[in-house]
Amino acid sequence: MTRKPKRRIDGEGSIYQDGDSFVAQISIKGRLYRRRRRTQDEALAELDTLRSKRNRRLNLEATKPTFAQWYDTYLAANRKIKAGTRDNYRRIVDRLAIPTLGAYQLDTITAMVLQDWVNELDDQGLAPNTIKNVAARVRTALARALRDQLITYNPAIGLELPSGRKRMPIALDEEQARALLAAVQTHRSHLLYVLALTLGLRQGELLALKWSDLSWKHQTLTIARTLRRTGKNTIEDTTKTEAGHRVLDLSDDLVQALRSHWSTQQEEHAVAAKKNMPNWNADKRIFCTETGREIAARNLLRHFDAVQTAAKLPAMVFHDLRHTAGSLMLRRGADMLDVSKILGHSSPSVTANIYAHSYTDRRKKATADLAGALLEKRAK
Repeated sequence: MTRKPKRRIDGEGSIYQDGDSFVAQISIKGRLYRRRRRTQDEALAELDTLRSKRNRRLNLEATKPTFAQWYDTYLAANRKIKAGTRDNYRRIVDRLAIPTLGAYQLDTITAMVLQDWVNELDDQGLAPNTIKNVAARVRTALARALRDQLITYNPAIGLELPSGRKRMPIALDEEQARALLAAVQTHRSHLLYVLALTLGLRQGELLALKWSDLSWKHQTLTIARTLRRTGKNTIEDTTKTEAGHRVLDLSDDLVQALRSHWSTQQEEHAVAAKKNMPNWNADKRIFCTETGREIAARNLLRHFDAVQTAAKLPAMVFHDLRHTAGSLMLRRGADMLDVSKILGHSSPSVTANIYAHSYTDRRKKATADLAGALLEKRAK
């Protein structure tokens, strides 16, 4: 015989036995939520979870909140954190964690998901201490979720983080850059590497390029967006900074390379149409896969790793191609302001700080030329 529970006040909840199982239930504003469990202890634990969700105003219908939802709840409830510190935590998590992890439900975040995320931050050239900081924020939030029984383990424990010493970017010389391009000469992403090395575009900016960004008439390329991963999906976003939105002039060589790439892509599109693939490259991206989908960042990075080996280059991250472009432009005598505009930096001082090493050869040449001129005159 089933024993019905006594009437409870809103949000109090109760458990009762129903046949061979136990039921945890809680009433929220007249709506009854029930969870069936095998044992009384499991039902009690489930009732505690329902009460906790109710107190934090979470949706009881959802099996688990997303990381973005949970971080909002966790941060608002953590009164041990000072207001200023809370704001700092919010900014770094919003900027570096939410775009990738935000859409994941808590119980779907695995150690592999987090390690891929950390590796991507490292590949973007972020300082190790910055990565450690945001990883600590994620680990602490997940620890609280574990305590509240929203997850069964903390996947952030044991993450492999970059060393504390700031990684120095690598800049290829011209011979190495040519070797890299030679290694991808016949690959469909050849032009992508060309633009990375000549225009210094970021990885997300390259993957987001559309043919509508290109003006054949004026020979310009507009950098207006970036492609980034959020959860298991990829979305378009605005450029990293306001200065990142820029219009770049293209040389005749680059325009010719783009025309060749466009012709090849048109041929691929015609083949796809015959195969009844009307949505092939529906977004009209300059770079896409053979199946017409956007190129996943992780797949590009895997290919880049293979290219480095084939070209016998030093171990690099993809962001080093941007650093190479800036360094080579400056070494060839380009004006600092022009390079700053091309790279989309907020000011020439940012460029100067990043690429100070690129002036070594020019400084030596400047002093050598002056000394030679003065000493030659004196000798006469």
